Amino acid sequence: MTSRHLTNHVTESNQSNTIMSAPGESSSSAKSCYNNKGIVTYKCLKKLLAENDIQLFDVRTRQEVAAGKIPGATNIPLDELQEALSLSPDEFQKKYNVRKPGLDDGNITVHCRSGMRADSAIQIFNNLGYKRYFRAHNFTGGWTEWQKAMEADMAAANE
Repeated sequence: MTSRHLTNHVTESNQSNTIMSAPGESSSSAKSCYNNKGIVTYKCLKKLLAENDIQLFDVRTRQEVAAGKIPGATNIPLDELQEALSLSPDEFQKKYNVRKPGLDDGNITVHCRSGMRADSAIQIFNNLGYKRYFRAHNFTGGWTEWQKAMEADMAAANE
């Protein structure tokens, strides 16, 4: 199955399970799946996406994202992230079609292909004041782990 099909399949299956939280607030069940080192596992990410309780930023290049993405992720390439987070909330909303994360939001998660650029993105968030209580989290498995897991989930569902 192609990356684009994986994205569409997951998006369709998540749409019926959405539970809304106030912007930037994590539900108590979601808070428990973040670890205290700022790492988000695949299982946790799936839970947060199903509950619509995450601000997920993909820091890969636009070319990489064109091949497939995690549903609900907003693409802000790493080399644009600092400038993007320096925009006013209105400018950010207009440019990226999502609310700008607040300094006190507890549900910010970043990912890349395999975790390396996401580490750099976490540093940018931290340098801009998003570091209180590990406010920015890293899905270290990135697109690579997501894609493999979705393929495995779909193969198991087809058995």
